[in-house]
Amino acid sequence: LGVQTSSRRYKQDIQAMGEASAALLTLKPVTFRYKLADEQGQQPLQFGLIAEDVAEVLPQLVVYDEHHQPETVAYQALSSLLLNEFQKEHGRRLAAETRTHHDLAALNARTAAAETRAAAATAGLAAARADAQRSQQALQALRAQMRELTQSVQRIVAAQASADRAIAVAP
Repeated sequence: LGVQTSSRRYKQDIQAMGEASAALLTLKPVTFRYKLADEQGQQPLQFGLIAEDVAEVLPQLVVYDEHHQPETVAYQALSSLLLNEFQKEHGRRLAAETRTHHDLAALNARTAAAETRAAAATAGLAAARADAQRSQQALQALRAQMRELTQSVQRIVAAQASADRAIAVAP
């Protein structure tokens, strides 16, 4: 592997990657062992991608041999693609968090308003109960006065009847 230049001085047609990295998510990482053993005679478990599979999705990430057969994956290019996908996902997460915070604030405001209305309704209900209790007490007082008046009228009527009988019997 060599080192590629990264300075803007050596590049042209520079554009944001945008959705160019989206196909990265369709790649299927695998584990495998090389058919040929390494210098120690081992075939250790490896992690990576299959060049032919990458060629179907992102052919620009594949290095081809002289017969134009997929030979290897340009793994050094994956980091930029992964960074782009990470940044997009991070942006979506931040937007979702912002929406969640906004929704939570709106919900808290609606809850506070409902609690204020409930408190006002409770106070109104307490006042109505107090008014009803005072009205009931006043009604009971009026009933007592009505009983007293009825009894007074009955006494007056009885006295009048007694007086009328006495007048009728007198010579």
